[in-house]
Amino acid sequence: MENVINYMPNTLSLQEVELQYGLKDGVLVHIGEVDSGLACNCHCPHCQSALIARKGDIRAHHFAHHSSTDCGAGPETALHMMAKEVIDSKRQLMLPAQSLTLKDDRLPNLTLVRFTAPQVTELSSVEIESATSDYRPDLSVVTQEGEPLDIEIKVTHEVDDLKVSKVQSLRRTMIEIDLSSLPRDSSKADIEHAVMWSAPRHYVHSDWQQSADAQLKAQVESCCEAIRGRSHKPKLMTTSKEHVMLLGHKIGSGYSRKYQSNFEISHLFYVLPAQKNDTANFSIKASAGFEPDKVEVDTALIEKLRQLDYPCPALLHRSIKPGMGRQTKWIVTDIEPVLP
Repeated sequence: MENVINYMPNTLSLQEVELQYGLKDGVLVHIGEVDSGLACNCHCPHCQSALIARKGDIRAHHFAHHSSTDCGAGPETALHMMAKEVIDSKRQLMLPAQSLTLKDDRLPNLTLVRFTAPQVTELSSVEIESATSDYRPDLSVVTQEGEPLDIEIKVTHEVDDLKVSKVQSLRRTMIEIDLSSLPRDSSKADIEHAVMWSAPRHYVHSDWQQSADAQLKAQVESCCEAIRGRSHKPKLMTTSKEHVMLLGHKIGSGYSRKYQSNFEISHLFYVLPAQKNDTANFSIKASAGFEPDKVEVDTALIEKLRQLDYPCPALLHRSIKPGMGRQTKWIVTDIEPVLP
């Protein structure tokens, strides 16, 4: 696996960053690839002025404007141009992860999340600075699945609100790759690695968000319906089966420094309607919504748990955990997902 590039904030002003890349015959070249002085035959990526390659023994090698004031924007423009060249030449890209968070007043203290991991896609076509009817993205590509995708490269400026609005109105999928913290004197290999893999990236707009939002809301409705009208779980259960809304699971082991011993955890988390009725030592003044709870789960169910799409209504099969003496403790021995 390739090394991960360490991002460092760029604390130098634009004028203080020395230009490492120049344009030669329309192609970006590094200061180490050209002859000294005007023999480099290079121009500034931003203002197109002639450059001189300063390759002395005291300062680090760099380009300088020959007969005009340094425009100061050369390093940023060079980085922006090189990023587009990388995508055009590699025809491959790691897409961002996608996540959607939903909170519902009916489920207090509960946040529901739908997530898709980052994916690598091949690009069947790439167009640089190709204008649409309303805006001009840095790159317009088509993925191997035939899906159109716009790409923006952030060096100094992120996608503005006007462009976001246009992308949304056209229902175009757009991602932004953030190179703002990449050192301006990075090597070509480091820039390529950042663009392809390690630079932060996110979706400016994706129809997936709307679809996932609708699915998640429908899931909440079905989960709430599955447990609506149920009474709060009694202190002593009288049945070995129970309908609940599952939230997740946590299974693992560790070491307690406090008790100086190893321990294991196999918890299943779910919610039930908040307690409505008084008990022998507790009086209800107000109660609404749901409250979380947990129970131990048989680790033999781990593969079945991994296949669940949380949150989901389910029927839990419980058995009394052996070896507890007079204390009654339950453990989940099977799970039946309940279809909406």
